[in-house]
Amino acid sequence: MLVIGLTGNIGCGKSSLSKILEQNYFDIIDADLISREIMNNSDLLKKVFATFGDDIKRNDGTLDRKKLGEIVFNDDKKLIKLNSLTHPAIKKR
Repeated sequence: MLVIGLTGNIGCGKSSLSKILEQNYFDIIDADLISREIMNNSDLLKKVFATFGDDIKRNDGTLDRKKLGEIVFNDDKKLIKLNSLTHPAIKKR
């Protein structure tokens, strides 16, 4: 089985290429989609809030992804910490 990893910066065409591959009968695993879905896991979400603070928590208890992004995309160490929390769950899924 051939496995292709598709990565790149925002706006470089990853989604467009994924659609083309999907139209040509490739199975697509979208890690970005999975990363959003795993944040519905209350145990993981608690760890994220404990690590990055309640400032990233919305009033309804969900994650404010924009605020979390502002934190982790401006600090490599914090991004590594977030990845250490989320990547095991993404890989498991």
